[in-house]
Amino acid sequence: MKSLGGRDFKGDVIPDAVVEWLREMEDVFEYLCATPEEKVQYVVFLLKGYARSWWSSVSRVNGERVQFTWEEFLKAFKTEFLPAAFIRAKNNEFANLKQENMTVTEYTIKFVRLLYFEHKKKMRYLHGLRIGLKEKVHRVDEESMATIKEAALKYEAYEVESREEHKAKEEEKKRKFGVNYVGPHYPPRRGPSSLGKTPSRSMSGTLYRAPISSATQFPFCQVCQKRHLGECRRFSGVCFHCGQPGHIMRDCPHSR
Repeated sequence: MKSLGGRDFKGDVIPDAVVEWLREMEDVFEYLCATPEEKVQYVVFLLKGYARSWWSSVSRVNGERVQFTWEEFLKAFKTEFLPAAFIRAKNNEFANLKQENMTVTEYTIKFVRLLYFEHKKKMRYLHGLRIGLKEKVHRVDEESMATIKEAALKYEAYEVESREEHKAKEEEKKRKFGVNYVGPHYPPRRGPSSLGKTPSRSMSGTLYRAPISSATQFPFCQVCQKRHLGECRRFSGVCFHCGQPGHIMRDCPHSR
C-alpha cells in the first residue's frame, strides 16, 4: 500500500488534509482494482494513533467486531474527521463557484477539489463558467468532464488570441496615425448654409476655416476680427464696398 502512495492517517490533521488523504486512497484503490471489502481492509491498516483508537471503538459492539462496507466506513469516517460546519462551508463555496477572473484550468482545479467524491456534474461545471464560454461549451453534446474541459480551454485560447490580435491592430494604427489615435473620426455634419462655400484665404495666402456658431451667421475672419464672406480686404488697399483701389468705403462713388 505505502509503495503505491498510501500514507498513514493519525487523525490529527485539518479537514482539507483529510479530504486529500481520502482522495489519495481512492487513487490507490483504483490502481489495485480493489473491491469494497478490500478497501476497508487496506484503509484500516493505515489508521494510526487517535484514528486507530477511533476505529477500534466504532468497529466493535459489545466486544464483537462489526463488518463495515466501504460506504458505511466513509460515512462514519467523515462524521468523525470532517466537521459538519466544514462540509456546509465547502458546499456553499461549491454552490457559489464562478469562473470570473480565473482561467479555465484554475476554475477546473477548484471545481474538482470542491466535488469531494461525488460524480462530476456537467451542468454545475457549465454554470460557473463565464457567460461567453458557457454559451459555446454548452453546445458540446458530451457528458465527459475531460471533453467539456478541453472545449472550454479551446474557446478560452481563441478568446485570448482574438484579444491579442485586436491589441496588435490597435498598436499598429497608433504607430501609423500617431499615439493619440483613438479610432475612426468623422467630421460633424454641416448645416445647409455652409454647403458650397470654400475656405477663406488670408493676405499671405494661407487657408483658414473660420468657426461657424450657427448656420445663419457669416464666418469669423481671423484678420479683421469681424464676420464676412469672401477674402478679407482690410490690408489689401481696396474699398470694402466695391473692391476697387484708390479710395475707402466712406468715399466710395458707387455707394452714392
